[in-house]
Amino acid sequence: MAYDGKSRREMADRTKRKIYDSAVQLFAAKDYKDVSVDSIVKLAGVAKGSFYVHFASKDALVTEMIRDQVELVDADYKNFMAGFAEGASAEEMMLALIGRITDVLVDVIGCERMKIVYVAQISKDVGAEVVSDYNRKIYDLFGNILGRGVERGEFRSEIPVE
Repeated sequence: MAYDGKSRREMADRTKRKIYDSAVQLFAAKDYKDVSVDSIVKLAGVAKGSFYVHFASKDALVTEMIRDQVELVDADYKNFMAGFAEGASAEEMMLALIGRITDVLVDVIGCERMKIVYVAQISKDVGAEVVSDYNRKIYDLFGNILGRGVERGEFRSEIPVE
């Protein structure tokens, strides 16, 4: 059976997804240091070489996983904030956003995944800086809420929003 470019790309995407999903499953059950590339490819049912076609290292895979999670939660925060009425107070919005962040940290991300992120940030072995990157969408949300509060006189304006 001959494969065209699209079919090869689809196969490669499926293989990458299997590796990624297997890693997510293993990291949910074990500590970062206890998950090896061998265990990931074994669970995914792919050759070890396939792993390195898609990821430079286990750290690169984890970096991608963290980046993807950050993008998902930031999009969730943005959608959540879009549900507020135009007349909502900045204080109400700020408290709601903080509550949403807390809910996501506890109910979605969880303690074990946060441990992985914190260890990655401290060790600097994995590119976890995306979590604290001030270019994240979440910081735009906070800036918009603070700006709204200052504009409406709800928050003090002596300190710049930035």
